[in-house]
Amino acid sequence: MSEVNSKLEDGNSITGTLTAGLSASSMLSVGQRKRTTHFPESPNLIAFARRLKTVTRREFEVFEQVMEGLTALQIGERLGISPRTVDVHKARFIQKVQVDNMVVAARYFTCLETLTELNADMISEATAL
Repeated sequence: MSEVNSKLEDGNSITGTLTAGLSASSMLSVGQRKRTTHFPESPNLIAFARRLKTVTRREFEVFEQVMEGLTALQIGERLGISPRTVDVHKARFIQKVQVDNMVVAARYFTCLETLTELNADMISEATAL
């Protein structure tokens, strides 16, 4: 624990800052953490895009608000629905697009948006030639 505290004091360890309350033996080194890819595999992304077509307008509105970082209470106030209804829309969205949670859905959707923008840029560059 004193090693963690000394790293905190000199400000050279981000790991020390994030794990100040943990014992040294319970901390995982950077090499031991499970790494995830930033970009989903193509088949998963294509399946996600197809499943988006099954989502209702309201479920997608709720999803957009979640991506903005709003809570169920805030989303409910904006859309004029109860927080419980927001949670129902979120659950149905997750079920329809077949992902584990809204974070995964947001990651997939962001990747789709990026690919769409890149594709549009490539098409405009090609037509300009």
